[in-house]
Amino acid sequence: MAGGVPADGEKMSRKSRASKLQSDGRCQYTGGGQGTAPLLAARAADESLAHRVWPILLLCLLAGICYLNADHEEFLFDSALGHIDNWQNQDLCQAMRHFGRGLLLPGQQLSSLTFALNAALNRAIGLADFDITTFLAVNVLIHAANACLVYVLIRALLRQIEPGRAPGTWIALAPAMWFAVHPIAAGSVAYVIQRRGSLATFFYLLAVLACLAVRRPVRTQPSSPGAAASPANRWKRPFLIVWCVVAYWLSFKSKELGLTLPFAILGIEFCIRACDRNSLRRFLALLVPGLAVSVVGMFAFLWYRGLFDPGSPTLRPQAEGELWGPWVHFLTESRAFVHYWKLLLLPLPQWSCIDHPFALSNSLWEHGAFLAIMFHAVLLALAVAAARRGLALAGAGVLWFYAALAPYVLLPQAELFVEYKTYLPSVGAALILAEGLRAIRRRAAMAIQLPVALAIVATLALTTISRNWIYQNALNLWSDAVAKSPDNPRAWTGLAMALADRGDLDKAVSNLHTALELDPTRVQAIYNLGDVFRRKGDIPAAIRQYEQAVSLKEDFSLGHCALGNALLSIGQVERAKHHYNLAIEHQPDFADAHFNLGNILANEANTAGAAEHYRRAIAANPRHASSHSALGNMLWLQGDVLAAIDQYRAALGINPDHAFAHSNLGELLCLRGNFSDGIRHLEEAMRCRPEWWEPVDRLATVYATSPDPVWRNPQKAIALAEQACRLGSDREPRAWATLAVACAADGRLEEARQAAEQAVRLASTNRQEKLADSLRRSLEPYLSDPATAPSNGAPSTREE
Repeated sequence: MAGGVPADGEKMSRKSRASKLQSDGRCQYTGGGQGTAPLLAARAADESLAHRVWPILLLCLLAGICYLNADHEEFLFDSALGHIDNWQNQDLCQAMRHFGRGLLLPGQQLSSLTFALNAALNRAIGLADFDITTFLAVNVLIHAANACLVYVLIRALLRQIEPGRAPGTWIALAPAMWFAVHPIAAGSVAYVIQRRGSLATFFYLLAVLACLAVRRPVRTQPSSPGAAASPANRWKRPFLIVWCVVAYWLSFKSKELGLTLPFAILGIEFCIRACDRNSLRRFLALLVPGLAVSVVGMFAFLWYRGLFDPGSPTLRPQAEGELWGPWVHFLTESRAFVHYWKLLLLPLPQWSCIDHPFALSNSLWEHGAFLAIMFHAVLLALAVAAARRGLALAGAGVLWFYAALAPYVLLPQAELFVEYKTYLPSVGAALILAEGLRAIRRRAAMAIQLPVALAIVATLALTTISRNWIYQNALNLWSDAVAKSPDNPRAWTGLAMALADRGDLDKAVSNLHTALELDPTRVQAIYNLGDVFRRKGDIPAAIRQYEQAVSLKEDFSLGHCALGNALLSIGQVERAKHHYNLAIEHQPDFADAHFNLGNILANEANTAGAAEHYRRAIAANPRHASSHSALGNMLWLQGDVLAAIDQYRAALGINPDHAFAHSNLGELLCLRGNFSDGIRHLEEAMRCRPEWWEPVDRLATVYATSPDPVWRNPQKAIALAEQACRLGSDREPRAWATLAVACAADGRLEEARQAAEQAVRLASTNRQEKLADSLRRSLEPYLSDPATAPSNGAPSTREE
C-alpha cells in the first residue's frame, strides 16, 4: 500500500537493515569516535594478567608439542645451499654488512642475519656452527610467536568491529590454535630455510597490529572536559606509526613478500568500513590512490630487480633460464591457489607432499584454468558482499589470502605448487574461521563448540607430528613424494640422491633411470647420474652424463664445473680448463670454478694467473677457505711472505681444521724462526689429516735442521721421517730425503747414505728427473755436515 507502513512480511529498507546490523554488533565503525573509549578501557582493566597470559602460553605450548620431533638429521634441499654453502650465513660480521647494503630495498638479508646469529649461538654454546637443532628451535619459536600474534590480531579486529563488546577469548583463541598446529605450516617450520617466510609473517603481523592500534580511538579519560591528554598518550600514535613503518621494513627485509602489506591493510580497512555507507564513501577516496601507489611501488621494485620491463611492458621469470610467460603462469597458479584452499581447509595426509607435480595451463580451457579463475572471482565477490553485510573478518580473511599470494601469481617461477607459500595466506583462513565462530556463538553452546574444536586441533596436531617424522631426512621425504606421485621425475631424482648420500649407489642409478624414463630431458637427473657414476669410480660414464647435461643446458655452470673436475681426474687438462672457463662465463661468481682453474694454473707455474682466480673465488665467496690457503701459496712463491701468512690465517679463521693451511703456515713460520707457532701448526695439520705424510715430513725436517738447540731433536726427526715414509707408502722421494737428513743429523751416516740413495732411486723410478737431479746435488752435503741441511722452502700446493 503506497505511503503506508510496510507489512510484517515485507522486506526492511536498507536503513532499517543497517540499523539492525548495528544493533547486532556486526557493523560498528569506530574510525573516529571516542564514545566507546571509556567502556573499552574499563573492560580491558577487568582482564587480569592471568587471563591475558594463559592463551599465549597455551599457543606456545601447542606449537612446541607439535614440533618436538622436528629435529632432523640434516639440512634439507636448498637449506644446505642457503646455510652451509652461503658465506653470508656463516660469518656474523659479513651478514651484518650484507644487511646494511641496500638498507631500504627489499631482500632476505634479515633472514640471513638470523642464520648467522644461529651459527654464532652454536659456537658460543660449544656446538658445531650448523648444528641443526638450534636452527629448528628458532623456527619453532617464530612460529609460536606468529600464532600468538594471530590471536592478538583477531582480538584487535573484534575491538574495531564490535566496540561495545569485549573481544571474546575463544573466538580469537580457537583460530590461533588452528594456525599453531596446522600441518601445512611444517613446510615453513621444519624446512629450515623457509624461516624467511615465517619471519616476514612475524613483522607483517606486527605492522598490521600497529596500524590497527593507530586507528583505534585514544583511550584517555581526562579529569575535566578541557584537560589535556597525558604525555604518554600524546606520543602513542606517532610511536605506533613509526613502528608500523619499521615492522613493514623488517618484513620485506626478511622476504620480499612483505611488500604486499599495504594491500592487506587496505583490505582490512575496507572490510571494517564496508557496512557503513558514509564511512565507505570517504574511504574509497583514499582506497584508489592507495592501491595505485602500492601497485606502482611493487612494479618499481620489480623494475629495480630486472623483473619488469616498463618499455614492453613485460614481466620476466624469477628464475634462471627460460620459463613460461606471465599469462601461462597466471593461469597455472590460479589452479594452484584452489589447491591451497583445499589443503588449508582439509589437510589430508595423502594430499600433503614436499613436491607437488603441477601441469601448466597454456590456455584458459586447459586443466580447468577458467573454472579456477571463476572460483576466485566468486570468492572475492563474496568477500566484498560479506564485508558489506558486516562480516568483516570473513571479508578481510579472503582479501588477506589473495594479497599475500599476489607475488606468486605475477612472476613466473619454477616452483608452481609448494606448501610453504601458504604460511602467510593461512592467517586469512584463520580470520575466516574466527568469523564462523562469531556467527555461531549464540547458536551453539560452549559445551558443543569446545569438544569439537579440541578434536579438530588434536587431529591437526597429530597430523603435524606425523608429518615431522617424514621431515626427519631427505630419504623419508622423497620416499613419501614417490609414493604419492609415482609419475613425478623430480621425486625420483630426489630419492636417488638421498640413496646415494647413504651409499646405496646402485639403487640411486636405478631411480635416476626411472626419472629419465619419465622425462628424458631432465638436466638435473642427468647431472646427478653423472655424479653417482663419479662416486662409483666410473669416470668415463660420469663424463658422458655431464656432457649430455651441458649439451641440453649450455649455461649449466655446475655441470661445466663437474665435467672439468672429471676431465682433470683423467689428465685432460686443456679440456678441463675449457669447461671451467665456460662455467665462469655463465656464472662469473662461481667460486669453485675459479678455485679449480687457479689450481691448474698453479700447477703450470702461472702464479700470477692462479692468484687472480683465487682472488676472484674469494671475492665471490669470502668464506672459501681453500682459496685463501691457495692464494697464500702463490703469494709465498712470489716472495710476499707476510701476505701469505695473512691468507693462511684467514683460511684457518674460516676452517680451523684446514690441514693444508696449517701445514704451509707452520712451514713458513719455522722458516722465519717462529718455531713455537710453526711446530704447533704442523702438529695441527697432522691431527686434521693423520694419513697425510707432508706435515709429518716437514716437522721431521724442522727437528733435524733447526739452528736453535731448543728445537733441534734428531731422534724425534728420525721417528717422524720414518712415519712419513710409511704414510707415503715408501714411494715419496722427499720423505726419504728427509730421513737421510735426520739420520745424518744424528750421526748415523750409513743409514743417511742408504736413505739418500733410496730417495734418488724413487725419483728416477717415478720419472721425476728434475727432482732426482736436485736430490743428488743436495743430499751429498748432508752426509758430511747435516747442520747445513736446508728446509724444502716451498708450500704444498695440493688442495682439496
